Amino acid sequence: MESHQIQTMCANVFQIAAHSACGQMRKYTGEPYHTHPQAVAHILQVHVPEATTDMVVAAYLHDVVEDTKVTFETINFYFGGVVEGYVRGLTNGKVPRYNRDEQKRHNAFCLAAQCEEVKIIKLCDRLHNLPSVIEHDKKFAAVYVPETRHLLDTALFAVHDVLWNKLDKIVKDYQNT
Repeated sequence: MESHQIQTMCANVFQIAAHSACGQMRKYTGEPYHTHPQAVAHILQVHVPEATTDMVVAAYLHDVVEDTKVTFETINFYFGGVVEGYVRGLTNGKVPRYNRDEQKRHNAFCLAAQCEEVKIIKLCDRLHNLPSVIEHDKKFAAVYVPETRHLLDTALFAVHDVLWNKLDKIVKDYQNT
């Protein structure tokens, strides 16, 4: 087995353990949560063949700090500073005084300042989440789709044409129904 395969396998096992320890499940489908980071990593590998091992590892780990007891320091220790930096860029900060709209705009502003690798992983994350939200929660879709549109038009504009266009099509199809 090659080094990059071992690193991505370790990241997958790590995130499965972290999300399973919390008993976290996917909203709407009831699947174990670890299937989401696996799908994000898969989308990245399929649509971004030039993705680095660090990007794939970060795709597996993108939600562990936000959703589990794993820290950035732990990610740095096991997976290195580059992966930690990507995960930091993908982790939404919380500003207690902000309502949801203010928080999402703040997060978009922060995402816009991130490197292209982080933005590409975020596109993959939204590509996996958006269809599920639209299919299973019409009320939340009315909030989530405009938030995605805002991300596309601001923080993620002109990042990766193939991924951006796929996400843009989902948003437009939703808006035209």
